[in-house]
Amino acid sequence: MNTTLKQKNFSFKAIVILAASVIFIGLAVKFYMDVLNAKALIEKNITETIAIEKAKIPYQVNPDLNLVNIKQDKLHLTYTYQAIYKTVNEIDVQHPEKYYTLAQQTDNCEFYRAYVVLGVVIDYKYIDKNGKLLFTKSVDKATCKL
Repeated sequence: MNTTLKQKNFSFKAIVILAASVIFIGLAVKFYMDVLNAKALIEKNITETIAIEKAKIPYQVNPDLNLVNIKQDKLHLTYTYQAIYKTVNEIDVQHPEKYYTLAQQTDNCEFYRAYVVLGVVIDYKYIDKNGKLLFTKSVDKATCKL
């Protein structure tokens, strides 16, 4: 009789552990699927928004810069800005604050926060009037301290 009680007790514990494991795995899979669905939805929204923005390119952002290209690779965006009048030799690339300020970085981190948390990376690439790279600034989890 004692053996049967131990077997029942063991069986009950095994069933509880199995049920808890199945529930945990189910919740983990649901969470993972929700994240994948969110990323797919964001990618779709980004693709639609980029198509609208690309139709306006090139356009003058300010007296010194034109937006000349937007490239998307899934959740990675690259905006390319071109200096209108200056070459790489005329721009202090060690101090790019005239083109991309700390305030802009902060604003971009706040504006894109919900996307960045899910893995979106946005690069702002600056080139001179001849197409030579000046510098690149990024909005991602690291630069936004997320």
